[in-house]
Amino acid sequence: MYEQVCSPESLGIKSEDLCRFLDELKEAKLCLHGILLERGGRCCLQGYEKEFSAKTPHRMYSVSKTFVSAAIGSLITEGRLGLDDRVASFFPDKCPADAHSFIKEMTVRNLLTMATPFTATTYSPERTDWVGSFFTTKPSHAPGTVFNYDTSATLVLDAIVERLTGQPFTEYLFDRVLRHIGFKEAPRCVRSPDGFSWGGSGVMCTLPELAAFARFFMNGGKTADGKQLISADYIKAAVSRQICNETVNNFSSYSTYGYGYQVWVTKGGFAFLGMGNQLALCFPESDVLLCTVGDDQGNTTARESLFRLIYKYILEPLSDVALPENGEALAALRRREHSVTLPLPEGEAVSPVAESVDGVWYGLEENPMGIEKIKFDLGESGVMTIVARGHEKRVTFGLGEYDVSVFPETDYFGDTIGVPAGRGYKCRGAGCWAEENKLGIRVYVTDDYFGNMTVTACFLPDG
Repeated sequence: MYEQVCSPESLGIKSEDLCRFLDELKEAKLCLHGILLERGGRCCLQGYEKEFSAKTPHRMYSVSKTFVSAAIGSLITEGRLGLDDRVASFFPDKCPADAHSFIKEMTVRNLLTMATPFTATTYSPERTDWVGSFFTTKPSHAPGTVFNYDTSATLVLDAIVERLTGQPFTEYLFDRVLRHIGFKEAPRCVRSPDGFSWGGSGVMCTLPELAAFARFFMNGGKTADGKQLISADYIKAAVSRQICNETVNNFSSYSTYGYGYQVWVTKGGFAFLGMGNQLALCFPESDVLLCTVGDDQGNTTARESLFRLIYKYILEPLSDVALPENGEALAALRRREHSVTLPLPEGEAVSPVAESVDGVWYGLEENPMGIEKIKFDLGESGVMTIVARGHEKRVTFGLGEYDVSVFPETDYFGDTIGVPAGRGYKCRGAGCWAEENKLGIRVYVTDDYFGNMTVTACFLPDG
């Protein structure tokens, strides 16, 4: 989507500042699969971890919600839907006649702003009728009164789109919007057990496609050549504070400035935020857009670090005019962006203890995971073998570096929640000796789903 990557200086950004930005992200142990920075539609930074590229579809998690918002906005622009339409009217087969008045009163606007009458997501993996659960769960308060981040609201919104259009919401959105802003095909989306797209978490697209989608919102619903695809009024409202969200009691630098239509309002702009740091951080006043994909699940400071560092190294020193070119600093930046890596466990690749513990079976006391025994084979690379509930499974890992393998679990869900994929997920594993007798292993699942696991094995002198 970007024919070429320009120098940061041509956009009023110093290459040295971006070098420091990337260095500090690495020091904060962010797990980035890709990062992209642009200003005014011109890209000056685009880097990927070696197993990912600009063509790799990536799970967007809750950034998916903004794709649903765009589909709703498109239907409103076409006059086929209204913000104050009652949600129950689209689901006479799902909403009981004696449903609580709070449920019958819910509007499309309430769902867009996460102001449902519930305090938690209504569906669960054990239920098969996820949309139906939205109309049969007991409400706790009137709709439109309290912000509560509720992914079931987004699911019902994309179900409305699919009922009105008769097609998956991503295909509808592709035809109306995405193909006009650079998408080559409709994004894949995981489906819920009842057959609807899981628009709250399941969309997959590439990093440049995410940037194009975010730029579309920054352009007020227009294409690069000025064609208005979604009402400017809808987009303006979507990225503006429609409801107070300080009620979540999470006083962060990014999540308490308000919430729009499936979009977070932030200091100086707005953002699409997804689990693991799938992000599009949009700053309209300075015309700056930063997008990332990765897997920072478990890193509680990762997102705060990103916001802090983008202000420190990009927004605050930003120049309104082009800066003098700096070839040396630019070359250093290009080296850094082409060496985006997964964070390694702390420690060394070798230990004097390795030979004595290599291939030894260790029995375990009773534990919640049901692991009966475990061993570590430590050659040029490593293998952790566990026996749990009578089944043997192996996880491979590089020593001091990441190795590509397959995570030994075939019951994870595939394209539909509740339906096992029947295959192992691609993963990356690395092991390092944090101390002479302490081996740390980290495994990242890098597939249609993302997740990570850390194992610490401490080998005592007496065995």
